[in-house]
Amino acid sequence: MKITEPFFDTSFFHHFPNKIHLGLSELHYEKKVFGDYTRNYEGKYTFYSYILQTKTTINLLYNARPKSIQEKGAIAHHSHLCILESTDGLNFHRPKLNNTPTTDDQSGTNNVIIKGLVADNFPILMDENKMLNGWSYVSIFRNIKNNKHIVEIIGSNNYTKWDNKSQILFDMNDDRILKGFKWRNYFDTLSTIIYNPYTKLYSFYTRYNKAPKIRHVQFSTSTNLLNWSKFQEINIIGYPTYNIYVPTFSLYPDSPYYIGFPPIFANEGDYTSFYTTIMFSKDGLNWNTHNTLKLDNSLIRNIPSHCYATGIAIYNDKFYVYVMHIRKCEIHCYSVPKHRFFYITNDCVDNISLTSKSLKLINKDIHLNFKTYHQGYIIIELLNKHDKSIIDRSEKLSGDHLNHKLKWSIGTSIIMGNEYHINIIMYDKSYIYSISYEIE
Repeated sequence: MKITEPFFDTSFFHHFPNKIHLGLSELHYEKKVFGDYTRNYEGKYTFYSYILQTKTTINLLYNARPKSIQEKGAIAHHSHLCILESTDGLNFHRPKLNNTPTTDDQSGTNNVIIKGLVADNFPILMDENKMLNGWSYVSIFRNIKNNKHIVEIIGSNNYTKWDNKSQILFDMNDDRILKGFKWRNYFDTLSTIIYNPYTKLYSFYTRYNKAPKIRHVQFSTSTNLLNWSKFQEINIIGYPTYNIYVPTFSLYPDSPYYIGFPPIFANEGDYTSFYTTIMFSKDGLNWNTHNTLKLDNSLIRNIPSHCYATGIAIYNDKFYVYVMHIRKCEIHCYSVPKHRFFYITNDCVDNISLTSKSLKLINKDIHLNFKTYHQGYIIIELLNKHDKSIIDRSEKLSGDHLNHKLKWSIGTSIIMGNEYHINIIMYDKSYIYSISYEIE
């Protein structure tokens, strides 16, 4: 099993010196990717965008409130789910889907996937397992049938046309759901679905009303998309009273861990006060948070309210993060080099050593994402767990590399089933962003 280890905390290390510290990289502003609402079915308002990346496209999904709905005075519901497509993550277009015409557009060439949504969002998971009915894509969402609030699962094989044979997963009286404070209903509308191939578990996150004016997130898991565990409230370590508006969580690429960019209310119930934070988790239930996500564009920095990041897409050795500005009804793109959200650095202190926890490595195929400055360099050693003797040592590593495969100077083979430590030695000014390795 190959794992990329992002350094968002110190849990990878058995020994972590005080002179080494963790950091969060600055995001680079790319461009505004959407904000032109010229279709009647889009109206003048969009909200709750999220990402669906396939093998060939990066798609932004967004809810649009049609003009006909706005004229009736609706607040949020009965919107249309629309899609934007891109092959490079920066230049998006509306595909012509030839779906059923909407009230606001009779051409049948709109980019509407689902019309007349009851829920605020329609999260889509690309399921390579095709676990349910052979569907390649599934969505779990809240609906109303016979005047009852229910949660359904529905599928598709091309994500633009959906099977009308949905299955009910929960109703509002289900004992598995956290009840909290009943405002409209217990089970709120904003949700996320994730599949973790390392644990072989599906995760379902949804907002719920914890108390008056306080929203939080409840979490459930499944092995087959139909049978779900009892919901638990996610635990944000050190911040138990966080008021989360949207559970924008996803699997961190190439790893078994989770990352999220949820908008948080600074003042309970104050819709002008939420800001974006960055969170991470090893198990999907217990979450840590770094400082407020740094966005280097004045639009976001000067107007921090009503902005949130929707997740990560990968293209051309970059992570793209898409930021929804609800007040301006715009989607902006930011980037960071691949696997460089977080870093460890030695602050120019020479000969600082960090030792990993014990790992059952199956080979010495180790890749390092790093950058050095001035006379800085890095050396990696493989140590025997029992006596800390050196099994092998890398060459001196310097420069700027996203995925450098280590070359070893001794050539000793490792023994399957044995445990080893990865020892990192840093000199002068050095940064390490992630390390990739294979374990049993």
